[in-house]
Amino acid sequence: MNRAPGRFRRAASGIAVATAFLAFASLAGCQTKDSLVLVTVSAQDNTTTGLRTLVVKCGSTTQVFHLSSDISTNDVTVGLYVPSSTTGRQTVSAQAVSQSGQCGPGYSGTAVVNIGSAGATVSTTITMISATTCPPMTGTTGTGGSNGTGGTNGCTAQAPPAAGTPPAFACCIEYDQDTPELCSASSSASYVEIDSVAFSPDGKTFVSAEGSAGNNVKVWSFDGHTLTPKTVLPSDGWWSMAFSADGSLLAVAVTGGVDLWNTSTWTLKTTLLGSSNFFVGVAFTPDQTHIIALDQNSAVTLGTLYVFDLNAATSQIPIKTLTLTDGPEDLAVARKAVNGQVGVAVSYSDGFADVFSYANGTFSTPVNVVVDSTGFNAWLPAFSADGTLLAIGDDDGFVHFWNFPLSGPTESGTEIAFGTAGNADAVYAVDFSPNGSYLAAGGGSSGNSDSNAAVFNVAARSQRARANSSYNVTAIAFSPLGNAVGGGESDCGRVFMCTN
Repeated sequence: MNRAPGRFRRAASGIAVATAFLAFASLAGCQTKDSLVLVTVSAQDNTTTGLRTLVVKCGSTTQVFHLSSDISTNDVTVGLYVPSSTTGRQTVSAQAVSQSGQCGPGYSGTAVVNIGSAGATVSTTITMISATTCPPMTGTTGTGGSNGTGGTNGCTAQAPPAAGTPPAFACCIEYDQDTPELCSASSSASYVEIDSVAFSPDGKTFVSAEGSAGNNVKVWSFDGHTLTPKTVLPSDGWWSMAFSADGSLLAVAVTGGVDLWNTSTWTLKTTLLGSSNFFVGVAFTPDQTHIIALDQNSAVTLGTLYVFDLNAATSQIPIKTLTLTDGPEDLAVARKAVNGQVGVAVSYSDGFADVFSYANGTFSTPVNVVVDSTGFNAWLPAFSADGTLLAIGDDDGFVHFWNFPLSGPTESGTEIAFGTAGNADAVYAVDFSPNGSYLAAGGGSSGNSDSNAAVFNVAARSQRARANSSYNVTAIAFSPLGNAVGGGESDCGRVFMCTN
């Protein structure tokens, strides 16, 4: 199942979250070529009461309808306009969600419509079944251009929670990585995915890297609530980035090796040379003297680990290489050693992962663990800040844990179930909070019918917060204070930031 560079975790819908009302008249003012989608919804049963908020997604539009009566087995028809570029076969999803702003019992369902041309009116019916649902991300999409800022309508700027307390996802703002926005709604060639994000150690800078049509690394200023575009780094690397502990360097995995950028001037310092392959992982060792990187050789479905010594006169040349025996997906390197050993995890496209102990340029014999027992992808691994716990998400909607150092392949404790609405959502990215108490996870289901980000309590394996996103979440990260969560989405190259 090894693939060419780029995860290509396709999604099918979503743009700005907008508030609408049941009466179609409230949607007046749309462009004449916009198409109208009429959706008749009902619940399969009346077991969950008090739900009057309906979230409907179609093509490139999401709308929230506030109904005058509870959602039940009685039919209710709502309508939303979609842009003229949204044509052809489109997935329509409907979710009944709680007005409390929290995840809970609700209803969910999907249907497919065919929009023959711009300006058409189409109808569909959805009978929703019982499911755990979550309110959508609030706020609207900003332009994200050289002078653009994120949208804030419907998302009130508030002081973030105390350090160490994750946001409740009551305020998540989405931004466009590019202007004009690069979407696959009209052409699959323009598909864009944010595959890597990272906060600087001081929390004042956020970087997001996109692949496919865009191919760049965007640098944002972060004030604790809002992202403001700062500069764009021309780069063909988008799968993995890492800041040095002092924040002076940003390492970006690219074709052929690793680019090192000076963050004071955002100029390229040097390129660490590995192979002609695309590099899919990069990280600094805890002592900041070495960089560990991972490439992916799609021609032979293998990969190689590289170690670069930043203090060596020939720092551009690896001091160690280790050929792997499988097709790698992602890399994680612990930020703290445990008994002198640094955890290194490599996930594979066949559902397995290798966990190494690393010290002084030497890798141990790996412990091979099963992440996805069905043989599909094991995605981005992450170590807790103290290096003692490893988490990896799978393609079937679960996050698995292992204590480090590993004495064997057995998991530690129960896994976390990420999927909602009966969907086996892939978990594309995970990240621990700085205090290790929480885990942020991002992913989604095929067709983008259940795209979301969530935060879980690690000890209790319980969900703390969740928000629906416009597209599948393909990258996620906690801020250094642990009170903000940022990430990236697929399809349109969208970035989000949750602070309240």
